[in-house]
Amino acid sequence: MELDDIQRLYVKVCDGFNDIVIDGKNCFFKHHTHNDRFLLREKYKQGISVAKSNGISTADEYLDFYIEKGWWSKDNEDQIRTLTSFIESLKKSREQLVLPSQKDQISKTIDEEQNKLYAILSEKKSIIPITAEEYADKYYNRFYLYYSLFNDAECKTPLALKDDYFLEIDDDLYNDIWGQILNLINFIKLENIKYVAASGFFQNLLVLIGSEMSITNFYGKPVTKLTVNQIDLFSYASSYRRSINNATEQIPEYILNDPLSLIEWCEGGNSSTSRARGLMDRAPNRNKTTGERSGRISSIVGASSMDYKKLGIKGVASGNSDLLAAAKDSGGEMLINQVIKKTDN
Repeated sequence: MELDDIQRLYVKVCDGFNDIVIDGKNCFFKHHTHNDRFLLREKYKQGISVAKSNGISTADEYLDFYIEKGWWSKDNEDQIRTLTSFIESLKKSREQLVLPSQKDQISKTIDEEQNKLYAILSEKKSIIPITAEEYADKYYNRFYLYYSLFNDAECKTPLALKDDYFLEIDDDLYNDIWGQILNLINFIKLENIKYVAASGFFQNLLVLIGSEMSITNFYGKPVTKLTVNQIDLFSYASSYRRSINNATEQIPEYILNDPLSLIEWCEGGNSSTSRARGLMDRAPNRNKTTGERSGRISSIVGASSMDYKKLGIKGVASGNSDLLAAAKDSGGEMLINQVIKKTDN
């Protein structure tokens, strides 16, 4: 994100709304509080009840019927469950890995397995008619618009006079409204909010409220009145700040100056770095001379120079020098003078 986008998103999160134009009229899209989200979840449940009262079956009910008729099979369902479980296990395994290159390989496998899963799910969807869950989604969407669009910046006067207003408008206007809202949602998504939280711009603001980092002092509102976005922004920013303050060694400048690197370091890279150093420290020391241990650098088998850079570990791989190969030749370790000689070359 560019600085202008970071600051614009920060302002919109603090405002608690985005501007939107509907049918030529300036309106306001409200960011939801946790209370709003609870209310909308209740509307979804209500939609399920309405669907069932109108004779619409749930996905599971349709599934049982289609399997009984032979139009679908339990093997297909088993494959869906197996792929889903496998993908989840891959994601958990990725979280435990140390090297970024290994994480990238797992991510590639996850994408491949997800494509297989999507293909089966698409086939399943093509043969099953509208379900109670799909009806509830549309029911939910209607109320989502009703509780999200307002005539005033204070979000007190709803744009719609009644909750079925969005069922009566023409399709082009309905699709235009949702198109704009989806763009806004994409802009204020959690990934971007975390980016703002990790930026130097916001971290500097956070420092100004003192070591207590009070969310109430920052926004000037009780926590119960804050939007989910406001809570997420402050929570992630304060978490990153604590990670920086509690660091036991100097954090590389490139991490501090790059929000994405800082997010990776705080949320995974930091622990990955600790685990990486642990692996290196446990490498066998073939030199028995007392006191020489502190003057040695170990390597991690399979780690590239980019892996070490992302982990914030210096002095193991540098530039175009292949220290990994040299370390392997030395039994997984190199003396400091060997590293210097290698990097000088």
